[in-house]
Amino acid sequence: ILPELSESFQAFEELQIYGNAHLAIGPTSAPAGESLYFLHMIGDRTGVVHVGPNQVMDLERSFIDTPFSTYIYSGGYMGLAPNTELQHVFVHVEGVLDLIVNLTLVHGGELRLFQTGSTGDLPRLNYRINGTTVIKAGSKINASEPFAHADQYKLQFGHLIVEGGGEVHGKNLHIQANVVLVDDGGYIDVSDGGYLSRTRSSSGASHGGVGGRGGCGPGYVSCRLVRNSPYGNIHDPVMHGSGGGGAHGGIGGGILRLDVLDLLVVDGYIRANSLDLAGDRAGGSGGSGGSIYIRAGNFTGGHTGAIQATGGAGQLGSGRGASGSGAGGRVALYHSTVDQHPPYRGRYDTQGGPVGTTAEAGASGTVFIHHETTNRKTLRVDNRGRAPKVETAAIHNSGTRLDLTISSPTRATSFTKNGIRVTSSCAPYNRYTPSSHYLLPYLFDHTFGPAADEYFRSNSYRTSCHISIELNQTYFVNNVRIFPTASARTRFKVGAVEM
Repeated sequence: ILPELSESFQAFEELQIYGNAHLAIGPTSAPAGESLYFLHMIGDRTGVVHVGPNQVMDLERSFIDTPFSTYIYSGGYMGLAPNTELQHVFVHVEGVLDLIVNLTLVHGGELRLFQTGSTGDLPRLNYRINGTTVIKAGSKINASEPFAHADQYKLQFGHLIVEGGGEVHGKNLHIQANVVLVDDGGYIDVSDGGYLSRTRSSSGASHGGVGGRGGCGPGYVSCRLVRNSPYGNIHDPVMHGSGGGGAHGGIGGGILRLDVLDLLVVDGYIRANSLDLAGDRAGGSGGSGGSIYIRAGNFTGGHTGAIQATGGAGQLGSGRGASGSGAGGRVALYHSTVDQHPPYRGRYDTQGGPVGTTAEAGASGTVFIHHETTNRKTLRVDNRGRAPKVETAAIHNSGTRLDLTISSPTRATSFTKNGIRVTSSCAPYNRYTPSSHYLLPYLFDHTFGPAADEYFRSNSYRTSCHISIELNQTYFVNNVRIFPTASARTRFKVGAVEM
């Protein structure tokens, strides 16, 4: 429609649109823009209406079942009805979508959200439907953005019902609602929303655990690749999963935050997985799972439910073709479920991805569950039987080494450095040796002097010797390294006691 300069409002008693036809209003120089209105609409659901910049299409009425799809471009406005149904059509939102209170998506109906769009007068990325939103089989709400993007969509609902075969999909989502019901076969899914391959890894990608390594054999040594350190917070997971190694490695999982004021029922899937690679991917390794943070008043679900942040498979096979899989991601769940609701009986899945016969599986991620009424806290780590290979690579430094070296070693059985006290229950070895040999401080001396006897050796042969390190504050310990001396074989174990 080419607008007349004197007209800014185009109104029709009826729109008939069929056969993949497209309808748009041409550009206008009118200061008020252009408005389009139809009293009645008929179509075969293959047509498309375009609402461009500085244009308005307000289809004011109490109920609408639009017989066409719609593009709302940035700067455009579309008003639907308080009760709106999308059936076999989509609404593409780069501008403003308004007036919907209750929304039903059915038979492939789709709400496509973009970073520049919003509902009503909310800022971009913010979409609100105050009533009930029902997503039926084959239908979805899809929030589009680049992989591992910092922008987070905020989707607000009164009630959100995702029926079997329905889906809410994105890469970085924050969903708020009074009630969320995910039926058996329904999905809230941010899988493959994280980093692409070659962005944060050199083997199977890490997140909640370390990623797995590939196979070894003649001419290839991927089993000796350096594992990447885990990252993220078990209590507040907010990071994307990492991409796998190789040009065709897996994609990391995305980020999902779910705040439910009253009731969350999970009989379907809530996922932030790295999806498995398909076909021959030339040695690409798996990505790591993403992040899921859930806060719910009441939380329940049946045995069909699953909350997942799993690592992805690398290229399956044996020998040179086997690639390491990605590690699991992180899940944190806070709820205050009362006795009227049965406990959640579904699964928590944060295992590393599957691998071929010679490759290494990624490690498990973490699931932290806090029942805020009873204050019960649970940490779950389960890799579903996928074991690491025998450790052949060095554990690389992470953080700062705790320095317990002293300048003047003595034969005393205790010493203090920086407020940290070290005590041995037995004296240093003293049989026919100079007094400067085998002292306790040598246990922590990383200078490795030339003297062959500058290591700790106790005077105890048939009884245990206990060495205690009393810390003067809270430390987060990543590695405890112990270097036994080959000439004096020792059986030892490491333990911790809360003082």
